[in-house]
Amino acid sequence: NIQTDPLAKDLVKRVNVFIQALIKSFGGENIQTVEDAATIVCDFLTELEESLLEHPLWRGTSNSEREFAMEGIERHITERLHDLMFCPSTADCARDMLLAKRMRGLSFITLEELDVPKPYRNEVSLA
Repeated sequence: NIQTDPLAKDLVKRVNVFIQALIKSFGGENIQTVEDAATIVCDFLTELEESLLEHPLWRGTSNSEREFAMEGIERHITERLHDLMFCPSTADCARDMLLAKRMRGLSFITLEELDVPKPYRNEVSLA
């Protein structure tokens, strides 16, 4: 587990410090919009990915192993920043919840009932 591996301690700390700094800075002078924050997150992930090449834990690993690690780190950051990035206001969150409730209420309608041709049906996306 990366979060408990002693070799990863510095990377885990770096990621957590980044997350906390971004949360504190959001709405300030440098990070005024979700787009600003997204750019900063992308830049951070690019720098982190480059530093993995030199890190003892990932030195000598394959590209796919490093990609897998970066996907996990990106997922962790996204989960921690979800409300900040995807619900910038309580009105947006309330609207999202209302829309989700409405969509669940209409889940009994099938693609067949909507006359969607078979080649265009993807039942998995409706789950």
